[in-house]
Amino acid sequence: MDYHIYKLSFTTPCRFGSTAGLDKSDVICQADTFFSALANECIAFYGTDKLQILKQSVDKGQFLISDLLPYDEACLFLPKPLWTVDKKNKRESLTVIKTRMGGAKKLKKLQYIPIYDFENYLECMKTGKIYIEEEDDKYITADDIYQKQLIEKVNCRGEESLPYFMEQVHIKANCGLYFIAATAGSDDIKLLDKLLQLLVYTGIGGKRSSGYGKFTYTKEVLKDNNDGEDTSNLYHLLAKSQGQVYMSLSNMIPAQTEIDQLQEGSYRLLPRGGFITDENYSTVPLKRNRYFAVMHGSCFKQPLAGTVIDVNDNGSHPVYRYGKGIYVRLEL
Repeated sequence: MDYHIYKLSFTTPCRFGSTAGLDKSDVICQADTFFSALANECIAFYGTDKLQILKQSVDKGQFLISDLLPYDEACLFLPKPLWTVDKKNKRESLTVIKTRMGGAKKLKKLQYIPIYDFENYLECMKTGKIYIEEEDDKYITADDIYQKQLIEKVNCRGEESLPYFMEQVHIKANCGLYFIAATAGSDDIKLLDKLLQLLVYTGIGGKRSSGYGKFTYTKEVLKDNNDGEDTSNLYHLLAKSQGQVYMSLSNMIPAQTEIDQLQEGSYRLLPRGGFITDENYSTVPLKRNRYFAVMHGSCFKQPLAGTVIDVNDNGSHPVYRYGKGIYVRLEL
């Protein structure tokens, strides 16, 4: 597989779906949301036949994308592995336990680990070494790349105007979200480039009609440079053949035949909902059925391929929700 990295820099505030309502917004964009945006552009400009060709590549595992994860200038972040190393036979002193528990709350809030420190984090997982001290005031975090703002809006659609609150996310300059595209051929990456050139005008995420989610982007081929940069380290994690644990970089929907494999993994389920907003599908936004995805950072001893589901309900075209897995291998 060839690996490309796309870094999105947002020029407007953005909103990404949250199950907590309009007054909460996620910071990162899930792969199913992003793929739906690509699919809408594909249908609008190339038709459903082109989308079917793209979906066939996804079904065969020849075109995969990750979630959109945070970056800070040259620093890329990966999800914190949802994996527990067995320490039941390890003996710790009371002092070490107290120190470790003191940093546990800060560690629990930490969702993303910078790639340049990822090996150190894995080593702490394996050995029980403390990654965050209780007294640490500043440690490596992705929370510094954005600011959230709660704004008051007014809904004028009903007979009576009603106020409501909405949270928007401002991502700082030189920071943004990146995703990985893994391809087995050049046609899919060419189509992805064309769709991204269209998406910069329409945006991604929620409230696009109000101007949210606009971005510019850069593209880079991931390869073995051996120069210690984050992109080189990311390539090694994606392409290396060693490591007994597979960590997903995208929200994944297991196929029916893969459900039993979940029992051997360490994962978290994420409810996914939302609306179908494509005007070619319906003149009014339609709420689609909820489903559950396996959250990025989930770990398995064998990689689950995942699947793409169609949530179309007698509409004018398929409504695909992306749920394929793309993994890095970890030695834990």
